[in-house]
Amino acid sequence: MRDPNKALSGRVPRECPQEAADLYLRCLSHAPGERPSAPEVVDLIARLPRSGGRAAAAQRPAAAAPKPA
Repeated sequence: MRDPNKALSGRVPRECPQEAADLYLRCLSHAPGERPSAPEVVDLIARLPRSGGRAAAAQRPAAAAPKPA
């Protein structure tokens, strides 16, 4: 069986928009209080940019995984 903890490594592809990368990493936080609620996730996803992700993302460094709490 596949280990789900290894699948969620916290590595974000460069083409991922910064706002999406930030949300992804918050969702993976080891500290429950740092993770967004489901309604907050829905709201943040609704606000994500709809275009320009690859060009904008190519100019930023890859996001790092959160440190364990």
